[in-house]
Amino acid sequence: MIMAHKQIKYLTIGHVCMDIDQNSNYKLGGTVSYSGQLANALNCSCTIMTSYSSTFKFEDYLCGIELINQGSEMTTCFGNDYSSGTRVQKLFSVADEIRIDGLSRIYPEYDIIHIAPIFHELDLSIQQIIPEHSFCLVTPQGWLRDIKDEQIIKRNMDLRVFKNRIIIISQDDIDLTSSECLEISEHCQILVVTRASQGASLFVNGKEAHYKAIKVKEIDPTGAGDIFAAAFAIEYYRTGNADKAVKFAIELAGVSVSYPAFDFLDHIS
Repeated sequence: MIMAHKQIKYLTIGHVCMDIDQNSNYKLGGTVSYSGQLANALNCSCTIMTSYSSTFKFEDYLCGIELINQGSEMTTCFGNDYSSGTRVQKLFSVADEIRIDGLSRIYPEYDIIHIAPIFHELDLSIQQIIPEHSFCLVTPQGWLRDIKDEQIIKRNMDLRVFKNRIIIISQDDIDLTSSECLEISEHCQILVVTRASQGASLFVNGKEAHYKAIKVKEIDPTGAGDIFAAAFAIEYYRTGNADKAVKFAIELAGVSVSYPAFDFLDHIS
């Protein structure tokens, strides 16, 4: 646990991206964008390690956040279509992989390290660079995706590889029974499965607890899981209390879906 007056240093690693909705509107996207913006709003000192083309001026969108851009000819670009009631996602372009060879020199500067791939931009060997005793959050969504005819589909992976990490994953990204989640939680530090309007399930110390979502009018659900993950990590780092961290994360995720895009940041006290 840290002292209340200390500013948390938050490093999140993954692709920033541009999302295109069903009306062909572009907007900022990517787990690192949502988690980074929230960390910044919660008075953390935030850095994003990423890769994108200079065509997109992400620094204009991510004010107050340090960007470590390794450069790429392309920028990752997703299409999100909610017109059917559920998200149909397509992948139009992918930036270069993020090189992790220099990570060992900078990670000790940070209190929270958030590994946040959105489509295979990070090699799993990143696990070997960050020691198991580090405070490390993994949102493995990007390793659980494959592509067919431009459309994103699910793929499986063994989450037990993330030994002694905090893992936060959506039920939409992987199919797991409660017994499978409990088994995975024996290898990681904490496992949280988010369930959209149904709340979230916490698996820790061989026990399962379910938490209800707050009731809100949903305007834009994009990024809610990323907000949940960052909120949980920050509150858990501050308090060491997983129960309190889940409740805090559910509240902020609920606020986030009540507004379009990043407008919710103006409503976080």
